[in-house]
Amino acid sequence: MANRYFDTQAAPAGPPRLRAWRSYQKAPGITRIEVDVSREQEGFGYGPATLHVFFLDAEGAVLRHDEALWEDALDVWLLSQGARARDQATETLRASIRLRARFRTIQRQVGEGYFNSLVVCAILNGPLGEDHEVMETVRHIHALQPYDGGKVAQYLEEADQVLTGIAHELTDQLGYERPVAERIFADAVAMYLDERFHVSERLALFGR
Repeated sequence: MANRYFDTQAAPAGPPRLRAWRSYQKAPGITRIEVDVSREQEGFGYGPATLHVFFLDAEGAVLRHDEALWEDALDVWLLSQGARARDQATETLRASIRLRARFRTIQRQVGEGYFNSLVVCAILNGPLGEDHEVMETVRHIHALQPYDGGKVAQYLEEADQVLTGIAHELTDQLGYERPVAERIFADAVAMYLDERFHVSERLALFGR
């Protein structure tokens, strides 16, 4: 007996927008994709980010442009296609948004306050503890050492895995040279911490 649920090929998993982007990518003349990211400041934070995706020919001319509100699955697909941001500052912003998204699982496990202590500890205990930009941000953050109830080592390892994943995306998927990738990565972590702990806002308002 015919059954269309079994007889037709399932659409590739992912957000509906991906179907359009996959078709654009296959259009004649398109050889690569570039990404821009925008977001509006709202009070003491930012509104949702928007992905602007440019489909380019071999000469760098834009043949097609589309945009969509940020979804992690959309950015993951762009990473898999080696789609870099249009400039280093945007790549930094993009990586910081990924950090925020990837850390949410740990946040839900341990709660907001404990996570604040945990993420600062994870960063200070790694190579970013020697980065000037990161430490300039950390010195304005007041976070206690995370209480060790028997699972702190596990949580620190999970945080380290998130950081390692972001770092490898810059080199392995986007193809940045190691020094460039390290700068983007460190600046993205500094940006993430600045926004999470409202460092710039506090300094602007209170000077501390």
